[in-house]
Amino acid sequence: MAKRTKPKKYQYASAREKAQNSESGFQAPYLKFDGDRPTFYKPKEGINMIDVLPYPVQGGGNPNASEGLLHYERTYYVHRSVGASDEPHLCARMMYKKPCPICEARARLSKKGDASKETEDLIKALAPKQRQLFNVINTKDRDKGVQLWDISYHLFGKQLDRRIRDSDEDDGYEDFFKLDSTGSTLRVGFEERTLGVAFLDAGTIDFKKRREEYDEDILDEVYDLDEILHLTPYDKLKAIFLEAEDEDEDAPSSKKSKSKGRRSKKDEEEDDEELEEDDDEEEELDEEEELDEEEELDEEEEEDEDPFEEEDDDDEDLEEEEEEDPAPAPKRRRSSKKPAAKKPAAKKSKAAKKPAAKKPAAKKRRGRR
Repeated sequence: MAKRTKPKKYQYASAREKAQNSESGFQAPYLKFDGDRPTFYKPKEGINMIDVLPYPVQGGGNPNASEGLLHYERTYYVHRSVGASDEPHLCARMMYKKPCPICEARARLSKKGDASKETEDLIKALAPKQRQLFNVINTKDRDKGVQLWDISYHLFGKQLDRRIRDSDEDDGYEDFFKLDSTGSTLRVGFEERTLGVAFLDAGTIDFKKRREEYDEDILDEVYDLDEILHLTPYDKLKAIFLEAEDEDEDAPSSKKSKSKGRRSKKDEEEDDEELEEDDDEEEELDEEEELDEEEELDEEEEEDEDPFEEEDDDDEDLEEEEEEDPAPAPKRRRSSKKPAAKKPAAKKSKAAKKPAAKKPAAKKRRGRR
């Protein structure tokens, strides 16, 4: 009797699918595809030869082409590093003239009038960034077929626009994406630049006559650059954004306190240099902090001034008070460190008895200043 086989409870995942997904690279949450993900084109440093192919605009809101036309790119705007996961999301305001929770938060920050560098950096970081999508074929690796190219406008598209705008009409550069013989292969020279991180920037763009024409059937293989863009709903995007905002809610105050700490440390170091002849730097710093509290100095207003200018004025006032009215001197100076300042208290009656104690003290302060 044949042995009965048990039905399989599990199925194996596809190693090939995993490998293909790895080759496709990172997929942003604002890109959605039916079926397999595309292979993303990644330019290399040096010369790159690419054919940019058009796609039929289906009425998905392309700002540069009307429905039914063939166009070569899709401009879009994205907020980068949103939420705790630091993922990019489309800007509804710039894309579709709809409310955007991130733009609203950015507008609120701008209206506060906070001119601190921290706030200015945050406002700049929240601004939507302009990017573009292209359907391209790498002429040096045609076996990969049509690839999707996602790139910042300022690293390629801006240079391409300039080349077309500055060309003569008979150059025919504006026809570079056409499928017939008028189309061109782009010879793009990418240079590596570094601004915190390394990236590739299109330094040169030349237009070369294509070796062969494309049949219109190729349009069945290109990606609909309008359809693949996915807008995160307002409420969901707001929740994602506020998730990170809640985590960073205390960050400005903590950073501010740290910033103040850094300024205080700097003041301490500079004060130590100024007072090192007195051999009691720490006590002088304590005294200066007390004087600052008594006069209610605002640290924010002192950033554009000499941090020791008013402290020097305080020392001069203190010196005058010691000479004219010795009684408050113990409040300004610690008695354990400045006994000489107490003895000349009877300035009029005992001046002849203690001349030596008074003169060295004055010399010491002049030497320090």
